[in-house]
Amino acid sequence: VSQSRYAGMVFALDTSMYITDRWSPADLDHSIHWRGVDHGFSPDPTACLWLAYNHRKGYFLLYNEYKQSKLLINQHSEIIKKTENYEIRDTISDIDPQIIAEYDAVGLHMTPAGKYDKQARLLRVVNMLRTGKLKIAKNCTELLKEMASYEWDQDGNDHLIDAMIYVVTNT
Repeated sequence: VSQSRYAGMVFALDTSMYITDRWSPADLDHSIHWRGVDHGFSPDPTACLWLAYNHRKGYFLLYNEYKQSKLLINQHSEIIKKTENYEIRDTISDIDPQIIAEYDAVGLHMTPAGKYDKQARLLRVVNMLRTGKLKIAKNCTELLKEMASYEWDQDGNDHLIDAMIYVVTNT
């Protein structure tokens, strides 16, 4: 049995370093946008996060979230597509080719995330939060709740965290 090199809370940072207000519509209008999706196989929820980068502000912002279980792929797709009106550069997901094809068939194109070590990707996210390169809007309450209790090697209750990893480490 291999032991993790890390133990304890992953996001053991002062939250004032990375929690902020959602940007104004004007700032979001002048930003580049992506989505990250973690498709949940029943009974797990499907989770989506919206990420923006604004050159003037100089950092990325996770500004909206979606987490819902017990819906069909076409229902998730419609909700995700209608949630924000900004042009999305890409939707990144770590799901298998069959699920990607099913989303494609209902009008939500997804790009598979690169396959990298999850701990290394988590460290990249934590470093971005620590250095101010990534912030999370206060309205992303479910993501913040997952982060507050997330530990290294945790399995479960990490759907928005997975969506965050996919979008942040693949943009």
